[in-house]
Amino acid sequence: MKFDYKELVDEVRSKNFWPRLLIMVVGVFILAITYNLFFLKYELVTGGTSGLAIIINKLFGMKPALFIFIAEIFLLILSFLLLGPKQTGMTILGSLLFPFFISLTSEICTTISSIFLNQGLQQYHHQ
Repeated sequence: MKFDYKELVDEVRSKNFWPRLLIMVVGVFILAITYNLFFLKYELVTGGTSGLAIIINKLFGMKPALFIFIAEIFLLILSFLLLGPKQTGMTILGSLLFPFFISLTSEICTTISSIFLNQGLQQYHHQ
């Protein structure tokens, strides 16, 4: 019996589209918050476009969300040309939402960081 990978992938893609889409959007949002709170704040370079964005930000002052957006557009075009529109499909939304959510959550994350830092300092001084 031969295993048909393509048929299995097509069947998974055809079912539960909206729940999968919602999970992806929430996941990308959480990833953007994590990026702002930890990776960007502490300059943790892990690789990929988000890691390169931290390096470019440190060297040239370019906003990470802008660099990631530009890099993702380039990579999406490359994916479309090499893999085709069907393989690139769901990647488009996640690739464009990630820099948008990074930009959207950057100020919120700065505020959250300062609140926790101030609470930590207050607890330290009261000891």
